Amino acid sequence: LSLNRLSSSVISPAAVRQRTSLTAQWAHLLERFLRAEEDEAKLDGDFHHKVQELFHEEVALHFELEAAERCLHYLRSGRPAQKIFSEVIRALAENLEDYRSRSEARELAWDVERQCLAPLEPMLRLRLHNEVLTQIERRLPSALCTAAKACSAWPCEEQLSTRTESLMKDCGRLLETKTEVTQVHFEKAAELRREVMLFEAVEYLELHSAEASATQVLSALQMLKVVEGISPADALERLRDRLGRLTAKFNLHIMPNYSEQK
Repeated sequence: LSLNRLSSSVISPAAVRQRTSLTAQWAHLLERFLRAEEDEAKLDGDFHHKVQELFHEEVALHFELEAAERCLHYLRSGRPAQKIFSEVIRALAENLEDYRSRSEARELAWDVERQCLAPLEPMLRLRLHNEVLTQIERRLPSALCTAAKACSAWPCEEQLSTRTESLMKDCGRLLETKTEVTQVHFEKAAELRREVMLFEAVEYLELHSAEASATQVLSALQMLKVVEGISPADALERLRDRLGRLTAKFNLHIMPNYSEQK
């Protein structure tokens, strides 16, 4: 049973608003269930977009960190200062090449224009490459300033060391941000799982059994049909048992005999 059929039969959005027998809390549970597919798609899209942005930022930040580390190394080793600037450009080229190699190993990427995960075809790959290059170019002036300090008449190793440590901390914070974004996504995705919502609806009916109606139980049964093909077997078994007790209370006698299907 599709969500479209569900929304046009027992618990359509219009019916949810019109049935005065349903409480606001019950109506909210049903509306959340009906919106779950749309909300899940938006959640996944926002997540993939954000992760891709953070990845591009990470590539650019890693370039500046590597350039600063090379400047510090040249200063400490006493090697010719003239080569420091060429090392910054070398770091830029190598980080772009590393991004290209990692990109070629991927099959999908977030396409901002189409607002979806899409195959990494040449045009999309080129667009993403240019986005990364733009991010790196924004950090190039700062990297060149660091190089200029390293080859100045009175270079200060302490300043370069402090700058390198600051960039390393920025990399650590960016990694923490990626971890937090992923954790928040998983938590929100769990809330949108259909069986989780149905458990909430069943719990509501159990806690308000005195005020619950046969219409509400029928709505929950329709929700069960929706989750049957997309939920874990153990969760489905528990939902069937609990809904079976509710249908018996209202003498509905329409629960399938799942014991014969096992």
